[in-house]
Amino acid sequence: MRKLILSAVVTVVALAVAGVAYAAIVQDFELTIKPNRASTKKKPVSAS
Repeated sequence: MRKLILSAVVTVVALAVAGVAYAAIVQDFELTIKPNRASTKKKPVSAS
């Protein structure tokens, strides 16, 4: 039982870390490669 719980916790933590890292990489990619698209998508009001 303990091994099952431990593996489940480890899996959840790994998924969370991977999700955060993926989101950060995507955000960096959008900000660096396509700054115009990212700025118009996220804040079109403050583009001026």
